[in-house]
Amino acid sequence: MNYLFSINKKGTLLMHPECVRLVPEFASLTSEEMLFVVLCEDYYSPHHQFPQEDRQRRAKNQVFKNQNIRPWENAKIKKAIDEYRALQYNAKQEQRRIYQNKINIVTQDIELTNEPSKLKVLIMAVKELRKNIVELDEEIYKELEAERNIEGGGRLSFLERIMANRESYKEMIEKRNGRVTAGIS
Repeated sequence: MNYLFSINKKGTLLMHPECVRLVPEFASLTSEEMLFVVLCEDYYSPHHQFPQEDRQRRAKNQVFKNQNIRPWENAKIKKAIDEYRALQYNAKQEQRRIYQNKINIVTQDIELTNEPSKLKVLIMAVKELRKNIVELDEEIYKELEAERNIEGGGRLSFLERIMANRESYKEMIEKRNGRVTAGIS
């Protein structure tokens, strides 16, 4: 699998050259800002299992230490985050992230619940979500193994794969916005 970035022995973040060419906004970020984006958004970040706010806080603390800044409010970082999400977009990974967020919410409810019947329902919900995450992980792994083989035995190039991810992301955003608009009218 080709990643959007790599980290060298000195701990410096190196973006894949195709990503920088495809998304000029990446070149305008400092290395710390780009590392923040990667730590917040990458599916394989050490913070990937946490909710969005926690990922942002952890990434900020890791990259910017105790500086009193909120990088996620910076317009160019917001744009870079959206572009990064688009380049790596994978519907199953996003579904996995949603399930993990639901587990976090239900776990908070479990902590506040004393009623045995409600507690039993919440625990079953967590078990089912975890089971679904394991199934998604297996599907994701199989996809990674296949590396998007194409007809005739060839493979899509790295650039073709991330452009396909970007297109899928845009379609998903359009569908989501369409559902919101339809609900308003």
